[in-house]
Amino acid sequence: TERREKLCNNLAKKDENTKDEDVLQSDKRFNLDVLKKVDESKPYLYYMGMGISGGETGARYGPSLMPGGSIFAYKTVEKIVLAAAAKSEDGTVCCKYLGRGGSGNYIKMVHNGIEYGD
Repeated sequence: TERREKLCNNLAKKDENTKDEDVLQSDKRFNLDVLKKVDESKPYLYYMGMGISGGETGARYGPSLMPGGSIFAYKTVEKIVLAAAAKSEDGTVCCKYLGRGGSGNYIKMVHNGIEYGD
């Protein structure tokens, strides 16, 4: 994780050679960590947190994806995320952009509370 952070920060350093490039970092973290990362982001460093659910079935047929964070970052990778997500028999994609900050991770936390909280 520390290594990934260092790599992402190095990639995000702007200079004349990279002025038209943007960096997107996404991971599965606790909601408050995502909010901190979003607050620390540079104007050219877009951050997404994404809740992921599905277990073994999701590994075979696609997971339920719950992205949150920068809307620009989501729009940049939307086609990829939608293609990776599970689809119902009627073709409905199991993915929804859930809002800014750590929204996706928060919804995943609520999902886990419902699924396992008995």
